[in-house]
Amino acid sequence: MTRFETGVELRWSDLDALRHVNNGAYVDFLQEARVGLLLSGPDGTGPVRELLGGGVLVAAHQVAYLRPMTSTRTPLRVSMWTEKIGAARFTVGYELFDRDRSGVETLVCSARSVLCPFDLSAQRVRRLSPDERAFFESVRDDAAEPMRPLAPATRSGLAVRGDLRVRWGDLDSYGHVNNVRYFDYFQEGRLWLLDRARDSASAGPYWVVARQDVRYLEQLNHRLEPYRLSTEVTHLGRTSMRLDATITDPRTDTVHATCSTVCVATDRDGRSVSIGDDFRARV
Repeated sequence: MTRFETGVELRWSDLDALRHVNNGAYVDFLQEARVGLLLSGPDGTGPVRELLGGGVLVAAHQVAYLRPMTSTRTPLRVSMWTEKIGAARFTVGYELFDRDRSGVETLVCSARSVLCPFDLSAQRVRRLSPDERAFFESVRDDAAEPMRPLAPATRSGLAVRGDLRVRWGDLDSYGHVNNVRYFDYFQEGRLWLLDRARDSASAGPYWVVARQDVRYLEQLNHRLEPYRLSTEVTHLGRTSMRLDATITDPRTDTVHATCSTVCVATDRDGRSVSIGDDFRARV
């Protein structure tokens, strides 16, 4: 087994208001690394180069945010492999390493992506070709520690809902909303909920995303009419909470994507703190 190794450059715009690399940016890093894998192939020329151009869809992401990043000066090292290679889908695993000025590396993110080869002209999932399968087998690592999906949540229906408008710039080369942009959408829903729960006289705790599982069920396209974004709290612990969100079409009730997010309450210095009775009561 030989893992695929690549680097990803960071940008100043990857930082959020707390001067941490935003959780959505991590998913963009995964995409850049994945493109490097598909364009390179075992000898730098494919054969999976055609898979990227011909169509490959993301069916799901699991992302564990292990350490915050506050600097964009050095590129990330990304170690990648494949696992669970089926007839028409495969899973890519990732480990992202940040490096300080002395050269010491820290694992900052672990993730999995479930991918499907897609026939753009026929608009349907297709089977992996023998060459594609052979390449993915060459970087397969079944010994990697598995990521367990978050357990299904009990939904109460007491959700914060709002209109979600797709921007033209959200589309990728396939003409539908890029998988990374969904993390931006679910972040918006999370902020809607937190704004409602916070006391206007107090900022309350800061929230750090520790884990996100996103499932892509139907493609999102650009249109003038908004979609609906719903977010609700499905679990409250002492220092953390879980939010579950859906993106639906209000005209048909079609569910386009779902997201489960585990957030940890912290103080300004990033130390875990109790959620607090006031915030708990408002949620």
